[in-house]
Order: sequence, then structure tokens, then C-alpha cells
Amino acid sequence: MSDGRPPTDESIISWKSGDLIGIGSFGEVRTAINNTTGSVFAVKTLRRDMGNAATIDAEIKLLMSLEHPNIVRNLGCEVHSTVVHIFMEYCPSGSVQNILRTFGPLPGAALQSYVRQIVQGLAYLHYRGIIHRDIKPANLLLGPSGEIRLSDFGCARVQSESIVNTTSVLGTPAFMSPEAITGKLSAKSDVWSLGCTVLELATGETPYLERSFEHPLQLLLLIAQGTPPPHGCLPVSALPSRTSSCRVFPSGERTGPQQGSFSEVSSSPKPLDPLKTTP
Repeated sequence: MSDGRPPTDESIISWKSGDLIGIGSFGEVRTAINNTTGSVFAVKTLRRDMGNAATIDAEIKLLMSLEHPNIVRNLGCEVHSTVVHIFMEYCPSGSVQNILRTFGPLPGAALQSYVRQIVQGLAYLHYRGIIHRDIKPANLLLGPSGEIRLSDFGCARVQSESIVNTTSVLGTPAFMSPEAITGKLSAKSDVWSLGCTVLELATGETPYLERSFEHPLQLLLLIAQGTPPPHGCLPVSALPSRTSSCRVFPSGERTGPQQGSFSEVSSSPKPLDPLKTTP
């Protein structure tokens, strides 16, 4: 257990950490309780040192600037010399990956609802010049009424130009785009990852699962060549009708959420009802 006083949110006077939600190479996520109000939230604790301080600080700054119904809500942070606590809304239903493990592939209407909300979140990020870089079911949290929340912005980058050159390869191999591997990032990178995510939501299987690789590098080399996963053209039934004409694979034909039919999905000024599918 640990207690602290987050300086960025006056409504949280003190807090206590609880059960472990998830763990990664740089830290962990736990439930937490507000000792004053009794409200429950999530706290992401990251180890901070000279090697990753700039990356962590950039993630905090990015999270503080985001406000959208399909983006996980940031509640503040607490920064120490060797550790950082990032406070976020708690989504008790967990991730979409957990939903797949429990219930299997999503039914058509639920699949369309999820995809529409993911696209809305991505369109918001891309409009602000932000590339998520790690779209996958594990990074899609689920609210109590089926609201999708994009989360985990540790890999995200703010693009100052339409193409971002980078020497870092970040993300999850099976969901990475050719651009993410070659270092030529753009909004298309997230669209490729979206396509891989939709395939897993529709089939219950991780992209490229039927191929056997002795080393993850073999998969990265295959994707870098522009080789899409099987069923490389998204099935029409997996997408809302207004996005059914958008092809995600291969890279030369990809359309970003701000372009073509994807923009129509995110053009409504009001959030979509996650319990309904708009034709």
C-alpha cells in the first residue's frame, strides 16, 4: 500500500493503492481509492530515471491535454524523483482483450459499435496531430455501458509534419504497421493497427497467429515488406456502413480517420451511443 497527495487535482486529497490491474516493463497499474471521497480510480506507477524521464514527462503532458469521450480520462499526477503516479478513471470492465478472452469474437452489432468509437477516438487524436502507435485490444478499455476508451499513450508521438521520422521501434509486433517498423510514421500507422485490431475483434485470433516464427524479428521483417495479415481487406460486416468502402491494407491504399469515409464516422458533434449502431 502507498499514500500520496497528487498536486494536479485538488479533489484528491490523499489516496491508497489497491489491487494490481496490469504490469509492464516500466511499471504497473493498480486500483486506488480517494481517502476523502471514497471514489475509486486507477493509478499508473512508472519508474522514473535519467533514461526515461523525458518520455514519461511527455506522456503526462500529452494525457493532460486530451479530453474526449473515447479517450481514457486523466485525473492528475504525482511526480517524485524516482517514480511517477498517473491518476486515471477506472474502467472496471477492463480491456477489450479481456472481453475477447471471456466471450470470444464479438457479435456484429457490438463489433460495429466498438469500431465506430475507436475511429472517433483516433480521429480526435489525429486532428490534434497525435499518433497513438499502439492500438490493440489490450489498450482499449471498456466503460460500464460499452463505452470504448483509448488508453496507454506511452508510445504516442506528436507529429509536427505529415510524416514523422523516428529511429525508435515501439508497439506490439502483431499490430505494428510497416511505417512503424521503418520509422516513417504517419496517421496511416494507426489505421493499419486499427485494421489488425478489427480482425482480432471479429475472429478472436491475434493477427498473423497462423504463421509460426522462431523470433519476433521475422514477423517485423514480414510486416515491413507490407505483408498484411490474412483477410487483408476488412470484411464489410465488421465496419459501420459508412466506412465499409475504406481499405486498410495494403499501405498504398490506406485511408486515415480524417480522410474519405472515415471522417464521416467521426463528424457528429455528439458522442455515439455505444448501445446503438447507427446505419
